[in-house]
Amino acid sequence: MSYIGNQSQTAYSAMVKQDITGNGGTSYTLSHPVSNENDILLYINNVKQEGGSGKAFTASGTTLTLSEAIANTDSCYVQYIGLAIQTTVPPDGSVSTAKIASSAVDLTSKVTGVLPYANGGNQTVSMSAYKWGDLDQDGANTTIPSSSIMVNIGSDLASSGVYTCPVDGVYRATIWGMAGGDGSNSQSSIFSCYLSLNDAFPSDDQYSIYVSPATTYSQFSANFLITCSATNTLRWGIQANRRTLHASHGQATFKLEHQT
Repeated sequence: MSYIGNQSQTAYSAMVKQDITGNGGTSYTLSHPVSNENDILLYINNVKQEGGSGKAFTASGTTLTLSEAIANTDSCYVQYIGLAIQTTVPPDGSVSTAKIASSAVDLTSKVTGVLPYANGGNQTVSMSAYKWGDLDQDGANTTIPSSSIMVNIGSDLASSGVYTCPVDGVYRATIWGMAGGDGSNSQSSIFSCYLSLNDAFPSDDQYSIYVSPATTYSQFSANFLITCSATNTLRWGIQANRRTLHASHGQATFKLEHQT
């Protein structure tokens, strides 16, 4: 049948039960105070006892007095008929945000997989991008400096081209650009673009790319994921023999991909 207003709740009531262990005596303590013996049901060896003066037991406050002693081998328990605990199951979709206390829900205990950051969360956002001017290089390792910082959310990128990781996490570093060669140098084909972690030149090819031939313009690009700790530094660099990075033909970026 249809009705107006909120759907009624389903409520369940259960009488509170207390087990009593006999100690050879007649006086025992109730876990809940009562006005008299009429507020409880007493069973000894599964036989219901009659309460009242001159009967099997009396009760007042938290004191239960038996007319006869019971041993620890006797089964004895009390049910509080004047005290019932009610549990309520709210209807589906009836609990609003206002009814849930702040920080009351731990998503990690209820949801599996990668959890998105909720509104108002504390996820660190860091995203930087810059372009460079003409850069001539002859033999040494050189950090690619910024001529113009285009994006710097989090202010983690310096004009020198050095990016400082704000938190522990997985970072994505990308670069694309155009390099030109100079055929007058016998080793002019050497051109390596690399990603440096904490100012260390890579000892292998994991974070390096190579461009050839030497005497023509060549496009290059790289996209690396790297796990870093807070305060680690990242920078893009080149090692070349008379190769040139061309202004307005490239961009380098750093981005916090996943905070840990």
